[in-house]
Amino acid sequence: MMIFRIQGINRFDRAIFILLVSLLFGGLGGYLTPCRIVTIFYVPLLLKCFNCKQLHVKNITYCFFVFYLYCAVSFLWTPDKVQGAKELIYYPIHILYFLEIVVFSKLSANPLKSIALGWTINILLSSLLGLYEIITDVHFSIGVDQQSDRIMNFGHIQVLQRFARVFYANYNTFNTVITFALPFITYYILKYPSNKCLRRIAAITYFLSTIIVITNGSRGGILSIILITASVIMLTKSSREKNIMVFTLCVMFMFIFYYFYTEIFTIIEMRISEGNIYEDDTRSNLIKLGIQICIDSVGFGSGVGSVQAKLGLLNKGGITITHNMFIELLSQYGILFTVIFMLFILKLFKRIRYIIDQNRRAILYSSFVSMPFYMVIDSGYLLYPQLYALFASLYIYCTHNPRSVDYTSKETITSIHLNT
Repeated sequence: MMIFRIQGINRFDRAIFILLVSLLFGGLGGYLTPCRIVTIFYVPLLLKCFNCKQLHVKNITYCFFVFYLYCAVSFLWTPDKVQGAKELIYYPIHILYFLEIVVFSKLSANPLKSIALGWTINILLSSLLGLYEIITDVHFSIGVDQQSDRIMNFGHIQVLQRFARVFYANYNTFNTVITFALPFITYYILKYPSNKCLRRIAAITYFLSTIIVITNGSRGGILSIILITASVIMLTKSSREKNIMVFTLCVMFMFIFYYFYTEIFTIIEMRISEGNIYEDDTRSNLIKLGIQICIDSVGFGSGVGSVQAKLGLLNKGGITITHNMFIELLSQYGILFTVIFMLFILKLFKRIRYIIDQNRRAILYSSFVSMPFYMVIDSGYLLYPQLYALFASLYIYCTHNPRSVDYTSKETITSIHLNT
């Protein structure tokens, strides 16, 4: 029987789903996380797929090769050789993960649906675990801090902060991953009105994950959710979809208000009163220090795995992580690769206007508009497999053309040996 089928799903749809769901386990397993194990497992299939001439992924592969080559060369001047060596091991696996999502999507029967389903099930399961953490105050063993509810002191006021981080090192990482996934979860709500089961699953996932972010008290996460929801409501023509989103949002806030008002809103109010809801002096200073690191390196960056060591020297006794993906890239790898990355984002953004599907355009705009906020929630973005999953998903949603690969052609089928 031929595995390749235009209707339904094929082995590549299943591979995409498994790759995205494997992100659920976060840092479980240490260096060899389930996500990395799954990535390595699919390498033979990826190599077979590269024989297909119609995939058009050579340019992306070359760009990643040049980036990794520069990372390897920068090891010569990085001040932190141990961290640099770790990152040189992680990057190839994460790059392979990105390429697997992209290549398998080009050969799958329904890549947009498979990506959306993978993100949705991932966040649904992790949100259920997160809700268990919030309710029971029992946290999983991953991470070195935040093992119990934190007592936050705001002058003479003490607030008990509940949080959820499941298998991630801290709850900021969990918040970030949720905001990565929300546009793709929303796609299910918008795109498949006839499939009530999938639509309900997506709506429940959206609802639960939003509760998690607000409970965790993430300013960047809350702003991202507001922008994502507002963008979808404004850009979607169907009144039915708008009503669903508005209803979900109202129910969500009613639930949060009733159960968690005292804890959550006091935390948010206090954090806002410290300064701007989005920026504060500490983060502004980290941005300045990150730029200073780039300037000190004459624009070449301080080298692979170096940002914490360099910030430790410049910000003695202070925070040594950037909390900003763009500054992290700039400080470690310099101006050239930061500009290339920004151009990549801009190119994807410009392609949205050529997409006919209104719902697809809406969720893409929502993701790009909220990007400046969800990219400053956490730190260590370049070591996130979730980051590579996000941009692989955005790349496919921006560029997918059902006719770009002729799945029925003898050349395509023969070249990747999919007979069983």
